[in-house]
Amino acid sequence: MKLQEIFEKYKGQPKTFIDDMAAEWGGDKGSAHSYIDSYEKYFSPFKNKKLNLLEIGVMYGSSVKMWKEYFENGNIYGMDIRPHCTKYSEDRIKIFLNDATNKKSTENLLLTESLKFDLIIDDGSHRIQDQVDTLEILWPFLNVGGVYVIEDIQDIDNQRLRFENIVGAQIIDLRGVKSKYDDVLIVIEK
Repeated sequence: MKLQEIFEKYKGQPKTFIDDMAAEWGGDKGSAHSYIDSYEKYFSPFKNKKLNLLEIGVMYGSSVKMWKEYFENGNIYGMDIRPHCTKYSEDRIKIFLNDATNKKSTENLLLTESLKFDLIIDDGSHRIQDQVDTLEILWPFLNVGGVYVIEDIQDIDNQRLRFENIVGAQIIDLRGVKSKYDDVLIVIEK
């Protein structure tokens, strides 16, 4: 099944609310943003492999569920600072309550769990310094041949040099598709 078809199951409006906060929100990777085709391109070679995927920023769990369905043989890990995110742990999905920008706690967690990843997606705070810090912390935990993706790059016109200097980084500027100012991905293949 194509990623777009799987995404369609997980997009949309909030389905339930807990404490005035949407508890089940559809993902935005193909609705508010234009990322699905890029993910299909870079991730399809991994589709049937036994792999480990880490996504920073779990929010309402839609993405980790989508990844679980797309990567039928994969283990999906999420990392978020919001305690409610841990409820999205299930078979082949494990959620860590942790701040990915905290070098010491992130390294300790991943070393304790003996984890390395084939795919890492940063959909966390969307703040440029956090994205750079998280990349520096997680890069050693990405397997050779793996792919690291940073979503929602804000102010790419002023940040372009910062990313162009990273060996292997590709800037995928999709702002013209939906006229969304942060519809930009950074893809780095290791």
